[in-house]
Amino acid sequence: EMTNLYHKLMSDIIIPVIGEDSYIQKTPTNRFSFPYSSGMSTRDYHNDIMLGHPPEEINIWIPFTDCSLSRSFKMLPLEFSLKLLEKYEYNMQSLHHAIWNDDSLFASCEKNATCVELKPGQALLFDSRCIHASVMNKSSFTRVSMDVRLIPITDFENLPFTYVGTGRRKSHFIRDDYYLKTVIKSI
Repeated sequence: EMTNLYHKLMSDIIIPVIGEDSYIQKTPTNRFSFPYSSGMSTRDYHNDIMLGHPPEEINIWIPFTDCSLSRSFKMLPLEFSLKLLEKYEYNMQSLHHAIWNDDSLFASCEKNATCVELKPGQALLFDSRCIHASVMNKSSFTRVSMDVRLIPITDFENLPFTYVGTGRRKSHFIRDDYYLKTVIKSI
């Protein structure tokens, strides 16, 4: 039933906003941000490209609980993110390392970041090049959200090679692996 609801959400609400036939992430990522989670770091600014995703992907973040300042995530504007990517010559590993180790760069990220505040029933679509990070959940409630990626077919067909994720699954960003095998049509 959850799979059917997910496909309906994507085909009836998200894809019409995109306005292009697209491949969607086969299995959405469900996230739980527990209060004062011990292993969580607010310094983990990243973008999905750092994790092996194609830069042409579009990210969709959907909260199932209220996401206020203390239980959300923060995002840098695309323009600022692109400046950082250019400064580090699109070397994702060097940029990620610098964010973790250069206090002035981290402070600059913190200064320029905006905390995303959404309510259940809302969604945020953003460019995969935008650098973002979690916010330490300092509330007494668990934040529950889902994030999904999609790629318009025209962008998918023009990818120069097969992207491979850096996570434990080493997902291949191809149809019937990371992406659903069938196309979600734009109405």
